Amino acid sequence: MSSSNSSTAMAMGAVAGALAARPLTKLARQLSKDFPPTSPTNATSSDSSNSSTSNGNGISDKNVGILAAEVYTPSTYIRQERLEQHSSVSPGRYTIGLGQTGLGICGDAEDVNSLSLTVVQSLLEKYDISPAEIGRLEVGTETLVDKSKSTKTVLMDLFGTNTDVEGATIINACYGGTAALLNAFAWVESDGWDGRLAIVVAADIAAYARGPARPTCGAGAVALLIGRDAPLAFVDPRERATHAANVWDFFKPDHTVEYPTVDGALSQTCYYRALEDVYNRFADK
Repeated sequence: MSSSNSSTAMAMGAVAGALAARPLTKLARQLSKDFPPTSPTNATSSDSSNSSTSNGNGISDKNVGILAAEVYTPSTYIRQERLEQHSSVSPGRYTIGLGQTGLGICGDAEDVNSLSLTVVQSLLEKYDISPAEIGRLEVGTETLVDKSKSTKTVLMDLFGTNTDVEGATIINACYGGTAALLNAFAWVESDGWDGRLAIVVAADIAAYARGPARPTCGAGAVALLIGRDAPLAFVDPRERATHAANVWDFFKPDHTVEYPTVDGALSQTCYYRALEDVYNRFADK
């Protein structure tokens, strides 16, 4: 683990301890003392109001970012060693070549909605968060249970009488979770923020037909708690770059089949093209 990853892990561990030990309303000030944000002035908000200071570059020191995280994966899985044998490939192709030991799968009692319900409920309980403290809920996924009723709507069962929760489910392969996170960041950073917290859920069930892509299947969900004065802060919202293009490398044209149509070679080309594009534009900022 690199030093930056070690710092991140330490910060997240401290977040978990702080959230479990004290009311959430006192968390921001405590985190600001323990882990000063990596902004030029280390300025912090004194309360949960919309006021903020500026560092002189036109960037407000709200330090919007991740306060806590929770992960859920199904308890059922397939050992990649057994999948190597079943797929008649050389030993180590998946375990060493892909660095994987198991492939998570859902049973007949789980779907993307239940994965999301489990991870959000766990986040709320583990960090003693009242549903009333949540003002936005964003979900990113490409897995559908219903073509109209969203996963975000299902998750509202966890918020009791708090029906004043903005957000929606973003349906998009790969990018859905990122878009949901950026939406939550933008809300907490904006003048329209009402002082409450946001939750971002990224959940998926990836299934592939037999072939080279099958060992990359999996299932799981992540829930992130978003707020101001975060130890893992998205300090400057302008420091990012995006690449979006219409390419037919991965799509699901047949709604009666759960497997996607994939062009692996084209996907790799698209990945390198996108990486080069965003890196060059990010470096110019």
